[in-house]
Amino acid sequence: MTSSNEFPTPTRLLLVEGKDDKRFLEALARHLGETGITVEIYGGKPNLGNRLVNLAGRLNDFIDPSIGIVRDADNSSQSAFDSVAGSLRRAGMPTPDGPMALIERDGLRISVLILPPDDEQGELENVCLRSVAGSRELECVEDYLNCLESLEPAIAANQMAKAKLHSTPIWQ
Repeated sequence: MTSSNEFPTPTRLLLVEGKDDKRFLEALARHLGETGITVEIYGGKPNLGNRLVNLAGRLNDFIDPSIGIVRDADNSSQSAFDSVAGSLRRAGMPTPDGPMALIERDGLRISVLILPPDDEQGELENVCLRSVAGSRELECVEDYLNCLESLEPAIAANQMAKAKLHSTPIWQ
């Protein structure tokens, strides 16, 4: 495991916002039988730019590099993509035309994934919750969280998807 100040030298690097994203995407890669992918945390939106600048200085250490950047849409998928694109430009890296587009320059391939991957608001947890929508387990979780919302202090609106996902037994 590398420290937060070191960068791996894989052929495929996936940069993600936080620990939950890392755990989920590593599990997904294992499930799909994908190897050779290193998932690294950039530690939140404000840190992506510095991470990319530091990484740009080490690209010669990579053999045939591919970099994927995953970010939550939060309030706007377009704003989220624009933010990532700005960070890539400031780092002097190629910038894709949009989410899920691949750009290649001088042997470096870069793609950006905004979650949810459509024009919705939200985060990775919202995508996961879609896969269990309508299940009895999720109905129980929603009833429980509705009860909790009536208490003080209420769960913050921007934490509701995480709370639902972590409470749903089929994701344990």
